[in-house]
Amino acid sequence: MKKIAIPIFICVASLSGELDIEKFIRKGIRQSYSSRANIQLVAISSLSIIASNNYDDDIRQWSKKHLIMSDKLSNLLDLYGGFWAYPSFLSIVASSSNTKEQKTDKLLFASSTLGITIATTYLLKITTHRLRPDKSNWRSFPSGHTSGSFALAAIGKKLYGKDIGGLLYAVASFVGAQRVYSNKHWFTDVIAGATLGTIIGRGFSSAFHPLEMNFSDKEALPEVYFHFSVPIH
Repeated sequence: MKKIAIPIFICVASLSGELDIEKFIRKGIRQSYSSRANIQLVAISSLSIIASNNYDDDIRQWSKKHLIMSDKLSNLLDLYGGFWAYPSFLSIVASSSNTKEQKTDKLLFASSTLGITIATTYLLKITTHRLRPDKSNWRSFPSGHTSGSFALAAIGKKLYGKDIGGLLYAVASFVGAQRVYSNKHWFTDVIAGATLGTIIGRGFSSAFHPLEMNFSDKEALPEVYFHFSVPIH
């Protein structure tokens, strides 16, 4: 996931639209950590992490014993959360906008949300210095695959509605389960990642207003929904 952080920030810096990007990022960060709903979510998440901390290893062993997913699905979810979803989603955002202003503002919204999520995730990884369950490194907390996937789901909900958002949140939940199943993260890492991605995604969604969801955007929605829904059915 770290490999896409720099390209995302380059994307933010190189675009120009109606948004004042610096003001938007400041407002998005403020909304992420000050809204009542997000404060409540952080409180619930913190209590869940404290309560679950002593059961991390039990949950990891249970997931392996009960084979909660196939190795093929696990590999696909690993690719989705680690790289594939982000450039693909940004491509969809660009192609579903009919004007340059819509395209640039939506790309700024999506890429800055993902960029801040990635940056915050890695700051916490370095600060907490937690050993992964497979002992590969000390960057376990929180799960970056999970935080990025949940931020992406919040962006999708803002741009394309509850149906697309619900689908992406479901996929993000499977990504979180995959991180435990693949022995890359503890369950509490996943809780923290899901919370972080959700509050940043919702905060930046609250801050994003210009040009979204006018008649041009609504005309683009059926095409986007079609691409997401056909593989499921």
